[in-house]
Amino acid sequence: LVGSEMCIRDSRWKVMDAGLAAQQAGMQPLPESLLDAIREGRGFIAFNMIGDAEGFAFVAEDGVRQVTMGGRIALSPTLKFRAESPLLCRFALVRDGKTIAAEEGRTFEYEVEDPGKYRIEAALPMPGEIAYSGDGAARNMAPWVKTNPIEVIEQEWPTP
Repeated sequence: LVGSEMCIRDSRWKVMDAGLAAQQAGMQPLPESLLDAIREGRGFIAFNMIGDAEGFAFVAEDGVRQVTMGGRIALSPTLKFRAESPLLCRFALVRDGKTIAAEEGRTFEYEVEDPGKYRIEAALPMPGEIAYSGDGAARNMAPWVKTNPIEVIEQEWPTP
């Protein structure tokens, strides 16, 4: 969530009633724009206790349009995923529950060829840990960021 940070201590809260629950607890209600972002899945979870994820991003773009997590975009010959990380990490791209690409670095790029629901999982080096992503695992890595998916749909062609 660009420009927003939040901590909801009570995991029983549901997004739809988070504003009411905050008011009842004597807290400031969450801004409606933040609640909309949560409802639409425009975000990720990060374990900041092992590394600050500020600046982490995951988008799909085709040269004309760009969508972020929670978004939907049509498959096209120019469609690419891009991810950026403030820290050196291991990126794993997961499509429909299966890891289809993995790479280490601060940036990740992937040319999309198939429709599906895609998400990025990032892990940081940590001796003795195992990071599971999709259907794979990486030794000596700790799970750090897990994004919500971006959905790639079949291109719809107009009928003549």
